[in-house]
Amino acid sequence: MTRRSCAVYATGIICAHLLIVGIALIVAQVFPTLIQNRLKKEVTLTEGSRVFESWKNPPAPIYMQYFFFNVTNPDDFVSGGKATVEQVGPYTYR
Repeated sequence: MTRRSCAVYATGIICAHLLIVGIALIVAQVFPTLIQNRLKKEVTLTEGSRVFESWKNPPAPIYMQYFFFNVTNPDDFVSGGKATVEQVGPYTYR
């Protein structure tokens, strides 16, 4: 290879790398913004959105169960002993 063809080849490789890095930097700046805007559009409860319709008329009944624990020996626990707990519940809400 001649010196001139070597320089053209090296310049081409450098330009290709710069192009790839430039595209990667642009995508790194634009992609999160696009994702954030799409999430705001889809997740926000606004009338007419798909999420709003699912929230307004859920496809299946949703039940929430809560369990509480009652400490049956508070005096022993405060003085450094091991707590004895009793499960209370479930309290179920629709």
